[in-house]
Amino acid sequence: MTRRTTPFCPEMRERAVWMVRDHESEHGSQWSAIQSIAAKIGCSGETLRNWMRQSERDQGVRPGRTMHERERIKALERENRELRQADETRNIGSEGGTNQNVPSAWEATRSTSPVSCHSHIIPSTETKGREAVRPPKL
Repeated sequence: MTRRTTPFCPEMRERAVWMVRDHESEHGSQWSAIQSIAAKIGCSGETLRNWMRQSERDQGVRPGRTMHERERIKALERENRELRQADETRNIGSEGGTNQNVPSAWEATRSTSPVSCHSHIIPSTETKGREAVRPPKL
């Protein structure tokens, strides 16, 4: 994902928002003031309206997340994503690429019984004409 840089610096945004607030009384509505100022600074009216709304949230006039809160949430989400990826990488490395519930070849051949090294093998029910081999009873 490529990150797009905005052509307007934060100071320009603040100045545009201030201009809309300052000249709002000269226009019939806030939207007409926004369109007038947007045409003068070279951005769309919708962009300037978004800047206005974010400024109102930052000042506590409008409900919603402030810019500081949005940046903090974004940083925490990024940190969580990185931690999950590191955890997955660590788990894959410790498992050796295998499922933990499946015993390794070494564990499968280990005998827990001194009588038979194959006592852990489940006998087959299909004999196909042969007699089923049963493990010795302990």
